[in-house]
Amino acid sequence: MESILNYNRNVFSIADSSLVLTADNIRFVNESIYTSETIEVNEQVVNEISLSILGQEQIQFSEDVIDRLEIIAAQCPLAGGNAVFRARAILSLISDNYVYDDINICLQAGIILRQISKTPTASLYPNPANNSVTLVYELPEVSTAEFLLFNSVGMLQLKKQLKSDITQTSFSTEHLAPGVYNYQVNTSSDFQLNGKLVIIH
Repeated sequence: MESILNYNRNVFSIADSSLVLTADNIRFVNESIYTSETIEVNEQVVNEISLSILGQEQIQFSEDVIDRLEIIAAQCPLAGGNAVFRARAILSLISDNYVYDDINICLQAGIILRQISKTPTASLYPNPANNSVTLVYELPEVSTAEFLLFNSVGMLQLKKQLKSDITQTSFSTEHLAPGVYNYQVNTSSDFQLNGKLVIIH
C-alpha cells in the first residue's frame, strides 16, 4: 500500500513540474513576440497573466495585475480583440461587481454597435380554446399594446389593453360562440401582430 502511495506522489510531482515547465516555455515564447497592435498587445498581456497563475492552487492577483486587466476589460471588444473577454473572465474571479456597457464603450471608441430591437411577440393557448384562453406576449420596454378579437365577419368581440411590464393575461371565452376568430395585437409603435383563435365548447 505504501509503494502505491509513493508512486502516486511521484506521478503528481512530475505532473506539477511538467505543467510549470510547459507554462514557462509558453511564457518565454509569449514574451519574445514583439508587436504594437492593440489586439496583439492585449493578447500578450492576458496570456502573460494567465500563464503566471497557471498551476497555482490559489489564485492571487497583485494591484498591478488587476489594473492591467481592468484597462483591457474596459476596451471595446471590436478594437481590443478576444483578450477583452478573457480579461473580463479573469476579473470575474475576483469580483462580480464588474459591469460593461459595450454599446457606450464602443461608441466612445468611434464604433457603433448595431442593436437588435426587441420584436413584439404574442400567442394564445390553448388554441383551440374551450372556456378560457391565455395571451402570452412580449413588448418592447415602455410600450403599450391593445389586443383585439374579431369574429369571422370582422365584428369586434373583445378588446384588452396590454402593458410591457406584464407578459401574460387570461380571459374567458364562454360568452363567445364556437368558431374561428381573428386577433390583432397593435402596439404603440404601430407594429401589428395577427393570428387566429379557434373556440370550441
